[in-house]
Amino acid sequence: MTEFYQLSDNKDSFFGIKKGEDSIQFTWEDEDKWLIDVPYDMTNFICLQKFSDYNECYEIIKSIYEGAIIKEIKNLIKVNIMTNNIDSITNPLKRKTRFLLDE
Repeated sequence: MTEFYQLSDNKDSFFGIKKGEDSIQFTWEDEDKWLIDVPYDMTNFICLQKFSDYNECYEIIKSIYEGAIIKEIKNLIKVNIMTNNIDSITNPLKRKTRFLLDE
C-alpha cells in the first residue's frame, strides 16, 4: 500500500499489481479520479475499465491482497481500447462529441 500512497498526482502516474496471469493498473487522471484498467482479451484489444476515487482504489487493492479475483471487481466495463475509451462510453456528452468529430 505504501507505493500507492506515494504516487504523485501527476497525470498518468500509475500503480500496477500482477497476480498470477491477471494484472490491474490504477492510473491517476485528475483530482480524486483514477482509471482502473484490467487487460481482459488483448487479442481483441478488450480491457475492463472504470473510473474510481482514491478510497475505492484503496479498497480494491486491499481486497486483491486478501484474495479477491481481479477480473471480478464490481462495475468494470468492457472497452475496446482501439476504438473507444471509458469516457466516451460512460459520458453521453463526450460520446456525442466524439461522434460529431468522427463524421
